[in-house]
Amino acid sequence: MHPELLLPGSVMLLKSLYRLSVDREVDLIRVVKAILSLPVDLAFLACSYASSLMILSYLKEPDRSLSVGAILATVVVYLSIGVIVAIVCSKADKHFDLDNNVGTLKFAGLSYVISALVLIATMLVVK
Repeated sequence: MHPELLLPGSVMLLKSLYRLSVDREVDLIRVVKAILSLPVDLAFLACSYASSLMILSYLKEPDRSLSVGAILATVVVYLSIGVIVAIVCSKADKHFDLDNNVGTLKFAGLSYVISALVLIATMLVVK
């Protein structure tokens, strides 16, 4: 694994732990809700990796870096995926509140699949 990928991932996990436990009592419901919201963090982690990649590419070889239009399109795609993941996570959370385990698993699974695919695709480009 690349060290440049390790730091942002570690920061994301630390942020999740802070959100879950600082100045709060940790109970099962908070843990489940944190797990349900993790795909949003993963999607934005992929966005930060892609942003870093574009900046590094420009700094290394400004003449061969992406055009402004390509960078803007990439940002729009990542932000759109982030919104989709956030909506799906919200639906999983609503189903959890309604005690609908099937709906919770369906939407949580979908949000994890989407965010994992985006994160994996981004990491493959980073390599």
